[in-house]
Amino acid sequence: MSEKQPIAALLAETTIIILAAGKGKRMLSDKPKAHNIIGNKTLLDHVLDTSFRLKAKHVIVVVPLNSTEIFKKACKVQHPTWVEQEQPLGTAHAVASTLGEVKTSHCLILNADTPLIKEDILLKLIHNTQKSLGIITAIHPNPHGYGRIIRDKNLEISEIVEERDCNDILKEITEINAGIGYFPKDFLQEHWHKIQNNNQQKEYYLTDYVKLWNQQHRVASYTTHNIEHITGINNKLDLIRLERLWQKRHAEELIKKGVHIHDPCRFDCQGDLHAQSGVTIDINVIIRGKVTIGKNSHIGAHCILENVAIGNNTTIQPYSYIRNTTIGSAAHFGPFSYARNKTTIGNHTKIGCFVETKETRLDDYTKASHLTYLGNLNVGKHVNIGAGFIHCNYNGVNKYSSTIDDHAFIGANTQIVGPCHIGAFATIAAGSTITKNAPAEQLTIARSKQVSLSNWQRPEKKDILNCIK
Repeated sequence: MSEKQPIAALLAETTIIILAAGKGKRMLSDKPKAHNIIGNKTLLDHVLDTSFRLKAKHVIVVVPLNSTEIFKKACKVQHPTWVEQEQPLGTAHAVASTLGEVKTSHCLILNADTPLIKEDILLKLIHNTQKSLGIITAIHPNPHGYGRIIRDKNLEISEIVEERDCNDILKEITEINAGIGYFPKDFLQEHWHKIQNNNQQKEYYLTDYVKLWNQQHRVASYTTHNIEHITGINNKLDLIRLERLWQKRHAEELIKKGVHIHDPCRFDCQGDLHAQSGVTIDINVIIRGKVTIGKNSHIGAHCILENVAIGNNTTIQPYSYIRNTTIGSAAHFGPFSYARNKTTIGNHTKIGCFVETKETRLDDYTKASHLTYLGNLNVGKHVNIGAGFIHCNYNGVNKYSSTIDDHAFIGANTQIVGPCHIGAFATIAAGSTITKNAPAEQLTIARSKQVSLSNWQRPEKKDILNCIK
């Protein structure tokens, strides 16, 4: 028996073929099945990511006729070679359409609707198969919908029978075909004419190559014990189930790196999260885009973070929505607050409840504790902004920016009509409407004179019966 080749040498002679030409009628959608989303990535992008990490010689994706441009636009990762299947005649026909592009000795064949497949499983299959033909199998407690593995008296794989073609006895078999195989390219090419479509689907099955190979050689295999990795998607319920499986897997990976996630089943990462050790994430937090969270920071329940960078030891209180924003270290944000559109919040700052920021910079140690709108503002250090403050930045046509210098004190229920400049150590009296620059180190008051009218008639509710008359 010849020695097994190292995996790197085998991958150098491997072309990965991803079958993505399925229409997915059971998804009840007009878009290609492979374009459905899990974890903010298409099913195909998940499989492509795994494929490129293997560093095989070549990656090919089979798509429906006249759909290459659609698939290119949807692809967010490294682009493969695109091959169109002229007619939907089955998996063997799809593979056959690619063989002109294959320049390697072997083909690793994957399905675009199996997004949770992991590299280590594929590497084990390739290692077990070597220069032979091999498939991935699994023992499934509910094998409905899967092709069954048929073994001979020596327990060697003899063939695969698709469920539609199984009789009642074969349907009792629980060992299933995962739809992933490692095939010699020459064998695929030379035996294509022997594949028949005399089955319920009237299609050319890739699995029929297994029976042909078994006539002269032993079929290699790798059996996975984790059903999640090979679970395919046929309908929207499957999509929902795999979304939760993917989220749970991602949460567990973060936990292993020192992140405390209160409940992995109520965690949603729809982007790219980089969280350092000691980070705590409460329930129902949603991550979108690129998010970084520094050491020992806490994200409260029901928060949404979208393209956000958060420093160390910062607390984000529940029900906060933060997007396109940078927050420093030892800061406090929320609850029920909203930061957006290029907001920069410094170290040791406090954004309290029901505060909205937009295109605003708040320097270190500045506070806006409640009920405030901060739009198009440049705020210095150690500034206190009272409750009910509004920066009036829009006149109906143009947006204007204002500046508040270090150590200024902005009283409650104050409006600044931009553009304005509030000097350092300035104090703005509560209830003021500021329309001009306020000098440093002075108290600025802008209130109308208070008047009390003695002969004022207070409005009263009209009698309902009199109104009818």
